[in-house]
Amino acid sequence: MAYISTTFPSNQWIIDSHLIQERASFPAISTQNGDILVCGGYIEYERYLETDSSCEIYSSSNREWRTVTDLNVGRIGHTLTLLPNGRSILTVGTMDNIDGCTAEIYDIQTDKWAFVPNIMNILRAKHTATLLRNDQVLIVGGSIAFTGISSCSVQLYIASSNTFITTGSLNTCRYDHTTILLSDGLSVLVIGGRHSIHDINGPPHISMPTEIYINGFWSYIVGDMISKRSHFAAVLLSDGNVLVAGGIDSSKNATSTVEIYNSTTETFSLVQPMACARSHFTLTRLPSGQVLAVGGKSSTTNNCLRFSELYDPNKNQWKSDRLLNNIRWGHNAILLNHSVLIIGGSAREQNGLIRACERYDL
Repeated sequence: MAYISTTFPSNQWIIDSHLIQERASFPAISTQNGDILVCGGYIEYERYLETDSSCEIYSSSNREWRTVTDLNVGRIGHTLTLLPNGRSILTVGTMDNIDGCTAEIYDIQTDKWAFVPNIMNILRAKHTATLLRNDQVLIVGGSIAFTGISSCSVQLYIASSNTFITTGSLNTCRYDHTTILLSDGLSVLVIGGRHSIHDINGPPHISMPTEIYINGFWSYIVGDMISKRSHFAAVLLSDGNVLVAGGIDSSKNATSTVEIYNSTTETFSLVQPMACARSHFTLTRLPSGQVLAVGGKSSTTNNCLRFSELYDPNKNQWKSDRLLNNIRWGHNAILLNHSVLIIGGSAREQNGLIRACERYDL
């Protein structure tokens, strides 16, 4: 078995420019020129969390945030997708009862948001949106606002006509799930998720079977995850397989277990676990092919979560890496040209929102 390094290094992440607005549970996306757009999410107002409509952009050239035009409606549980033309960004859904059917397009050059005239067929929040190689955006599942019920509905956004069309439904309805675009650019793996908000106090979402989307249809894979989990992180590896790590296990505890989905055999196999048990964290594949795990919550050892971890797929080895300045969860991690930027999130202890951003230089 590969060796886990538990010698914690002393070097820290680099403190970067802070967000203008502290926020959590928001999407972030890298634009064609390497800038980063964040929109919506939760903000704190008079000690209460509120849905936000504000947006800001991080400039990769001067490492500063600036405000841009607000969304037309406040959004939480929404997605951001950079469209094929490189100048437009699609945002879809929210937990609002009315606006959950809506989508907007952001024009980067004019700094304007406009509603997509053709609304979606259901209210959606906590769905996923994946840009396919054919330039269509696959929008999968989601929670039907205010019902707490998950959806099996899947739609495609067609950028050329600025419309949504319906495609094959999921076999198992879900929201709060993870989707990974596989190497062919057209097949999509969907992992985990939740049936209903009413199961939030029950066992975690351990019964959700993994499905794969191919040519408009969904099918269950040959062999499902070995260690059932929720609130995990997943990333596509350089060899076309998928790394799934951490999360909450069936006993409601954070786990350090890790497994790899083999895209050829459609089966999972356990690999070396992380040094830290963590959920609600991020995984980022670096240009080297290594994978960076950052932040999280629910670990029994707070000190452990201050350290990022690096996974080397060739050696099947995790090693503890640089020290975070802020322990956080519900943040975003965006790969820039020569660094990874960690954005916002919630503080580890008091669950307060934070503006702080920090950088991991490669």
